[in-house]
Amino acid sequence: MTVNCRSLGNHQKRNEFNTLIDTHEPHIIHASETHLDKTMSNAELIDTNIYEVYRKDRVFGVGHEGGGVLNLVRKDLLSTAEITLDTDCEICWNKIEIKGSKLLYKGCYYRPPDNNIASIESINTSLTRLTHSNNLPNLVITGDFNMPDIKWEIDEDNNFQVKKPNNYSMETNNKFIEALEENCLTQIVREPTRQDNILDLVLTTNPSSIENISVQDGMSDHNIVITDINLKAKTKKQVPKKVIIYL
Repeated sequence: MTVNCRSLGNHQKRNEFNTLIDTHEPHIIHASETHLDKTMSNAELIDTNIYEVYRKDRVFGVGHEGGGVLNLVRKDLLSTAEITLDTDCEICWNKIEIKGSKLLYKGCYYRPPDNNIASIESINTSLTRLTHSNNLPNLVITGDFNMPDIKWEIDEDNNFQVKKPNNYSMETNNKFIEALEENCLTQIVREPTRQDNILDLVLTTNPSSIENISVQDGMSDHNIVITDINLKAKTKKQVPKKVIIYL
């Protein structure tokens, strides 16, 4: 489940977040615009007996409030943080062990709505560490990319087109398209996720693993994206418990 939160900093929003989780019961949650800092513990956000928490909060400063990304993975799945892929942009990575297949690397990303290409260059650096190898990995990256200008249907020349008039510069749009092409990524979402725009994306190196995708009501002015991935994750073995029976 991919969700734009527009702040988990207040009790009501955290209740809405947990209601979405209770409704859809996802194994994995990617949350953007968490607006969290170190004063908020993981236990205040979620039941940490059920979900492993991976988060990257924005370093706050004057004019830089907001942002932040969060990954939640069910604790029965074998997952670990992947800090080697971390860069200066708002991206949080972890990996999940898959039965009979390559690891699944998954990231949650947030791009601020501006013309600064530094965030795109940073995520491209992350991606190339994975994709520039002899064995292309299973990779899924989701989040709020704030790229409303790109038409997600490839034209007759096998290229993406940029809508006009566009919200962001051609350099910004083209830099993002180049990053997708360079890293063999396919964008799956085809329905608007905020008003008439597709802002919340699902990118993958293995589109055949995406079994189903749907856009549904969310908790901010964005819809959520529910993605079914046809990969069987390894699970943790349950440790037998000694039970004393009193007669």
